[in-house]
Amino acid sequence: REGIVWDNGSFLNVYAPGSEAFTSGGFDIAWIDEGQDATPDLTADMMTSVPPTLDGRPGAQMIVSGTAPDYQDGNLLWKILTMDGAGVIRHGIPLDTDPAELQAWEPTEDAPLARVRELIELNHPGVTFTTPLSDVADNFKAMTPKAFQREYLSLPGEEGSSTALISQPLWLTSRSELTPNDVTKPKEIAVA
Repeated sequence: REGIVWDNGSFLNVYAPGSEAFTSGGFDIAWIDEGQDATPDLTADMMTSVPPTLDGRPGAQMIVSGTAPDYQDGNLLWKILTMDGAGVIRHGIPLDTDPAELQAWEPTEDAPLARVRELIELNHPGVTFTTPLSDVADNFKAMTPKAFQREYLSLPGEEGSSTALISQPLWLTSRSELTPNDVTKPKEIAVA
């Protein structure tokens, strides 16, 4: 364990992940960084061990930070982001963003709806503050699309999600304005 103790008795301790750090402790704040890296077992362990250390502490908080996870079900960061009653500060694009908007940095002839630069400027808290937009543009070219989307757009992977057979963004883009009267109904339907 590493830490700092101030003259007034306040302290900041840094622990390796796991429940041993929180056994029999009492904390005002428990901050877990890189929450997207927690395995399902570690997530269950942390959710069992951390909240009880905050009991009886007025205003106590469990804070989980990180970038978008590769998977959702069983992931600590995703669990907190979607937990009822959690105060969430989210810096990312909407989960139902049209995939066509993510095809290129700027609109092109091949990707006329692309607008990654614009999405970065609208949603990434560090751009122009700590991170030059040119660095992000370089990383857009260097990284795989999924890695870039998780790191810079906070778009999580869909594994373990309830996206079903067709992902939400693709489903939304497939809508049409047809009415039942516009569709020719078959005389027979077979269901196996």
